[in-house]
Amino acid sequence: MSPWFWICFSSLLQFAYSEKRNFQIVIDEIKMRNIDPEVFEKLDCDLWQVNNRSYYNSSQVFKNPVNDFSVHAILDFWKPNSKKIQIYDGTFDMCYFLENVQTNRLFKIYAKGVKKHSSVIFKCPFEPNVDYALNNMSFDEEDFPKFIPLGKFRCTLEYLINKQLSARAFVTGKVIAR
Repeated sequence: MSPWFWICFSSLLQFAYSEKRNFQIVIDEIKMRNIDPEVFEKLDCDLWQVNNRSYYNSSQVFKNPVNDFSVHAILDFWKPNSKKIQIYDGTFDMCYFLENVQTNRLFKIYAKGVKKHSSVIFKCPFEPNVDYALNNMSFDEEDFPKFIPLGKFRCTLEYLINKQLSARAFVTGKVIAR
């Protein structure tokens, strides 16, 4: 699974407003699709559950140096008994994001997780034949605000390399009561 899933998911934070953490984040499924085999040598993800916690490993190896890397992210959320709420639909430049992550409170959560679980430093340009991996990645609810509403989420991530769709990731999960 892509580390950029954190970016999408952190958008849920705008719904935070209570005093007590009483939720758990569960990832049900992650699907990765390599659309352009000329970009990625390797692109995969493994998801598993241990002691009511979701963990995943992801691996991304580029065939060539990458300077122009954007992500189109869509995050949809459903509260129980309600219609879909689109939390986020936007495209961002990964190189700019990586250089300016500390300027956005929401992205600090993402940066903390990536730094803790990554095999290398994520920075531009992305080098060929380097495994940009995340190992044993999970959500630490203590990093999030004290309340996030219960419900289901779906995140779609489209990787645009040189303005061309190169890969797509789909993540589904839920926020449940502890």
